[in-house]
Amino acid sequence: MKHEIRNKFEMFKVLCFQAGGYRRRLFEIRRLIFFNTALLFEIRRLIFFNRALLFEIGCLIFFNTALLFEIGRLIFFNRALLFEIGCLIFFNTALLFWIRRLIFFNRALLFEIGRLIFFNRALLFGIRRLIFFSRYLKMIIENQVDLYYTIHMLRKAKQHREFVEKLLFTGVKQKFLINDEKIKFLHSHGLIKKGEDGYIEFWVPMYKKAL
Repeated sequence: MKHEIRNKFEMFKVLCFQAGGYRRRLFEIRRLIFFNTALLFEIRRLIFFNRALLFEIGCLIFFNTALLFEIGRLIFFNRALLFEIGCLIFFNTALLFWIRRLIFFNRALLFEIGRLIFFNRALLFGIRRLIFFSRYLKMIIENQVDLYYTIHMLRKAKQHREFVEKLLFTGVKQKFLINDEKIKFLHSHGLIKKGEDGYIEFWVPMYKKAL
């Protein structure tokens, strides 16, 4: 009897020990479930933040792509602008070359114009000298011709000296008769002529003065 009671007591102790172990295990299991739930919550929170981070990264990639597109567009327009600037520099260089060429030819033209002005002045000086000498020569020739004609008239007048002295000193007007040999001779040599009133007049007053 004692032996059975003792066995039952031992069995009861075993059962109590097993029950306490079960309780501890349940507590451990519940604690593990709690920590797992907290871990899942943290995992979900991390997943949420990772998704938000991925969204931010996607936005950054989008904006970076847009920024790269803008940078590429700016580089393209900058290249086009550089090309336009190069074209302008080239055309400005060509324009400067033509301007220098025109300046060179204008200087050459001015030199030629100055040379022509110098030669024209020399030519004008020579023409004036020629005009002066021509006038001087003409005056000498006229004087010589007048002197020659005066001497010639004096010689012709000497052939009819009495008739010429009569015309000069008596003051008597005589009719111009072309048939008269003396009148015809003196008229043909340019000494006398027929006046408006039909009387004899000296052709040149200088000849009259010389006579």
